[in-house]
Formats: sequence, C-alpha cells, structure tokens
Amino acid sequence: GEYQVDDYYEMIKRQMKQIREKLEKLRASRELRRKHRYEAGFYLIAIAGYTNAGKSSLLNLLSDERVRVEEMLFSTLSPTTRRVSKKQCFTTARPPLLLTDTVGFIRDLPSWVIDAFHSTLEEIAVADLVLLVVDISDPVEEIKVKIETSLKELREIAASSSIVLVFNKMDRIKDEKILAAKIETLKDVIDGMPYVCVSILQRINIEELIETVSQNLPALMQVKMVLPFTEEAQRFVSMLYEKAWIINIEYSSKITVDLAINQRIYDKIVSLCQRVGGRVYTTAK
Repeated sequence: GEYQVDDYYEMIKRQMKQIREKLEKLRASRELRRKHRYEAGFYLIAIAGYTNAGKSSLLNLLSDERVRVEEMLFSTLSPTTRRVSKKQCFTTARPPLLLTDTVGFIRDLPSWVIDAFHSTLEEIAVADLVLLVVDISDPVEEIKVKIETSLKELREIAASSSIVLVFNKMDRIKDEKILAAKIETLKDVIDGMPYVCVSILQRINIEELIETVSQNLPALMQVKMVLPFTEEAQRFVSMLYEKAWIINIEYSSKITVDLAINQRIYDKIVSLCQRVGGRVYTTAK
C-alpha cells in the first residue's frame, strides 16, 4: 500500500545518500593520487569510449596486467589506472606513462546517473591525452552518433587534451576496401583528429597506435646532466629513474646523464640537480 511505497522511497533516498558520500570519498582519494602523479612527472593517458568498445582490453594489452573485461554496463564505474609496461616502447625516450580506463559512455542517461559518472570522468579532464576507443564494426551511422556523443561528453567535462581515435575490432571487417570506405565516410566526424585502426584482440596495428600516442603527447624536455661522483648525486640519479626516462648514463670521474622529462617538472628537477652540485644542459628533442 501507500506506506510500503513510502518506506521504499525513504530506503532508496538513504542508499543514494550513502552512494554520494562514497563517491565523494573516492573523489578526494583520486585527487590526492592525481596530485602525486602530477608532481612525479607522469603522463596520464585516459582511455574513453562506449561500453564494449574494448577499453579494458586496451588497458590490459598496454600494461601487461589484467583488469576485468565484461560485456556489462557500468562494469568500469571506478577508474582503473596502470603504468604502461616496460615492454611497450613508446619512444626512444619513453617518459613515465599511466593509463586510466574510465566508465563507458552511454546515450540518454538520466541526470542523477550522469552526476555519479562525472566523478569517474575527472581522470579524462586532467589527462595529457585521451584515447577514444570506437567499435569500427558497428554500422556507420551508429559510429557517427557514438563519436559525436563522446566528444560532447568530453567537452562537458572540460577535457582540453589531445584526442586520438582508436577504431577497434578491424579484424571483424574482412575486406580492406570496405574498411577504407567506412573510414572515408567517417571523415566529416573525424574532422582532422589523429586516428588508428586496430584489433586489440588480434594485436593488429598496435605499434602504429603506440607511435601515434607518442606523437601526440605533450613535448618532452631533452636534458643532459653532469653530476659529481658523490653519494648524494647517486641518490639523485636513482630518483631520476622514477621521474624521467633515462636515455643514456655514463660513469667516469663524473656522472653524465642524458634524459627526457615532462616539462611541468623541469624546474623542480633542475633545482634538485643543482642542489647536488650538478649542471644542466638542454638539448634538441
């Protein structure tokens, strides 16, 4: 009767309040982790796109770790972040890279659900690069709608980073001419964005994807450091292995290090280098 409905209503309100409180705690925790990653000089690559497009599979492939891959809505409600595997060579001067798998986009969600999802999409807003994964085996008109909806959602969360379109499941299109024609039909919605056709399952064109990612990351600072051969300087070098990509290192009467670092921590690294008696020379990228 009416009283039973009221009881259910109050119970749902309590549960929604508890969920909002948990989401707020998760948001605060993620903010602390993001601050640490930012200060450590990590590049953050966010993997976005519709449910079942292959986002978690891409994260698994590039990180050499396993996160669950399910054909279920909301199975990635909380973002999963992994460091890119050392087996994956993005450039000769590969910086520390983190991949984040975010919740799948879904059209026409009610506003109260979108509020919950936005807390998980914060990772995209602060990312250095977004990989927008799309199922290329879908009908062309459906692909267009999904790309347009995804881009609209990215704009709403104020994502300003570069976007690379990853057209996944190309192995399902057996004729290369059909695939090429499909891409040509999508050119208006692609609108000049970099894109790669891949098969994550069959590991097709993964090297091309990696190269495209490296080309679209914010520029690295190429640096040469000459350090005294002291215990303090050696501790500094150990720290560099976590915050930068060491290209070459030579030990003689001094320690000479060629490295690439994220621009946003350049001043901090230079200051630490000088503190241990080192000199810094910037080089061409």
